[in-house]
Amino acid sequence: TLELDAYVIPFDTPYSAINDTTSQTELIYVQTGPSNTKGIEAESTIFIRRGLSLYLNATLGSARYSNTGLWVANAPGYTGTAGLTWQEKNWDMGFLNKRIGKMYNDNSSVNQAVPIAPWSTSNVFLNYTVKHSSFLRGSKLGLAVNNLFDNHSITGIAPGLKPTSAVPFTPNGGDLLTLLPGRSVMATLTVGFAPKR
Repeated sequence: TLELDAYVIPFDTPYSAINDTTSQTELIYVQTGPSNTKGIEAESTIFIRRGLSLYLNATLGSARYSNTGLWVANAPGYTGTAGLTWQEKNWDMGFLNKRIGKMYNDNSSVNQAVPIAPWSTSNVFLNYTVKHSSFLRGSKLGLAVNNLFDNHSITGIAPGLKPTSAVPFTPNGGDLLTLLPGRSVMATLTVGFAPKR
């Protein structure tokens, strides 16, 4: 399968959520002015053999304020996902890695104030589904590990000292960091009931 998309989206009056640098716990919502988002996206699933497939997804674009040309907060320049999936009878499993490109955070007075470096995360899953004529048909037992390699990349920064447009952002001890959540393991059970008729 192959899917290609192109998009251009004008926003008239969007809002941005910014951490209050005085309390460090509250969000302030400020109107950011009009912006334009445009880009392309491609997605494909390529069958390799015997239930094994390669999944690919990528986006490349920009989201900028109309009046300044600066980047909209939390809008990455690119994203990409690659992974392998496998299905055989009652079993299916997969490994997916997603990468988020460079983006910026705002503060209450400056757009594109804080650069956020690219980061990635990997997830793996394994499922067993009851099929055929069992009265438990449709039941599924699943195991998933999110952030398999326990990556703790920075995904957001609220500056402890407000930068100005004349002074580039420099890290300091008062910054409030948002980190990628650590590794998590989830087991799920979905019970199906399909009595014979």
